[in-house]
Amino acid sequence: MDIEEEFFDMRPITAPVLRIQMTGPIEDTDPDKLRTILARYDDTYIRDISVTVDSPGGSLAAGLTMGRILNDRDEIVSSDVANQEGTKAICASACVFLYLGADFRYLSNGGRIGVHQFSSTDPDLDGQSALSTAQTISSLLVSYIQEMRVDVNFFERMTDMSAEGIDFVSESDLVRWNVVTGPVYSETAEYHNINGSLGLRLEHVALHGASTMTLLCGDAGLVGVATLQEPESAAIGDFFLVIDAEPYQLTDWDIVKRAEFRTHVAFQLPDQLRDVVADANSFGARIRTPSKELFYGFEQNIRDEKLRDTITNCKTHQVIPKTETLEPVGSMQVFEDRDIDGNDLLRTGIKGISFRQCQIECLAYEYCHAVSYVVKSGWCWPKSGVTSSTKRSGVVSATRY
Repeated sequence: MDIEEEFFDMRPITAPVLRIQMTGPIEDTDPDKLRTILARYDDTYIRDISVTVDSPGGSLAAGLTMGRILNDRDEIVSSDVANQEGTKAICASACVFLYLGADFRYLSNGGRIGVHQFSSTDPDLDGQSALSTAQTISSLLVSYIQEMRVDVNFFERMTDMSAEGIDFVSESDLVRWNVVTGPVYSETAEYHNINGSLGLRLEHVALHGASTMTLLCGDAGLVGVATLQEPESAAIGDFFLVIDAEPYQLTDWDIVKRAEFRTHVAFQLPDQLRDVVADANSFGARIRTPSKELFYGFEQNIRDEKLRDTITNCKTHQVIPKTETLEPVGSMQVFEDRDIDGNDLLRTGIKGISFRQCQIECLAYEYCHAVSYVVKSGWCWPKSGVTSSTKRSGVVSATRY
C-alpha cells in the first residue's frame, strides 16, 4: 500500500490530528510500514487519528493485523472510505478488516464496501486439511468482527459471495450491522434489576460522550430517567423525547441532578406517545437551551424488541378527567382535593380502577362509608368511616349520606 501521513496541530483552536491515507493493495509488509509511521509520533500529543482507505484488498493476515494496530491505539481513531482524488473509493476484501479496527467508522462521498468468502489458496492441502483451515479462518473472522462491535450477519453476508467475486453491501445494511457507525461507538439496550423491579436501560456512547436512559413501569405508568452528556456552559430550557428524529416536547419532567457534565432528568411517558415509542426505529432525549437555537442529547437505533416489550407490558392506570371525578354515584357526596385520614378497609387499596368504580365498590359493602381516590394512579382507598380529612391536590373523596 501507499501510506501517507499528515500531522495537524492547530491548538488552541482544535486538538492535534494525525491523518493517514492508505491506497492500493494490502501486502504482508504493510503492517510494519504502519507501525513505523505511528512510532514517529509516540512522544507527540495526538487526540485523533483519521484514517482513509481506498483498497481492493490483498493479504488477509495483513489487513487483520493493521486493524488491530489501529484498535490498540489510545487515541480516538476514525476510518473512512475515501481518496484524495475525490473519486468513489472502495474498501473490499481484506481492506474491510483494516477499516473495522477504528473506533468510529464512516462512509462518505459514495465510498463502497465489498465482501466475499475467504479460504486457503494453498494447492498442496488435501480436502480435509482445506476444510479445517477454512473453519479456522471463519472462526477467526467471526471473533474479530464481534470484537469490533459488528453484527455477525455481516459475516454471513461474506459467505454468500464466492471468493472470486465481490459483493458491495448497501449502506443501509452496513449501518444496520454497525459496520458504519458514524460518531457512535456503541448502542445497547439491556434489562436491569432496579430496586426489585425490571427496568430497561438504553446506553449511547458516542464521540462527544455517553448518555443513558432508564425506563421503569410505575404505579402511574412508564417513567424514566435520562442522563445526558452536557457540553460546556450548558443552559437548560425545554426537555424533549426524540422518536424517529422527531422531537416531542414534554411537560411532566424535572431535573433531579446536575454533576460532572451530566444532566439527570426524570420524566413520565405521556399515554399518547406510548404507541409511537413502541413502534420507533430510533429513540432518545434532548434538552434545548433557552435560546431555542441549540440542544444536546442523544438518539439511538432500536435493534430489538426490548423497548416495545417494556412499553406494551406496562399497563397504565386510567386517569379520570376532572369532570368525571366530580360526579357522584348513588348516595355519595364528592369532595375534590380532599384526602380522608386513616380508616382504610384494605391494606393496599384497589389499584387501576376509575373513581366511578371506586364508589360502586364501596356502595356494595355496608361497612364502607367513604372512599379516597388518587386520580393520577387510579388508586382507590375504601374507608370504614370519616374522623378527619386533609386538603391534598390530586385526591378526590366521596362519603355516603
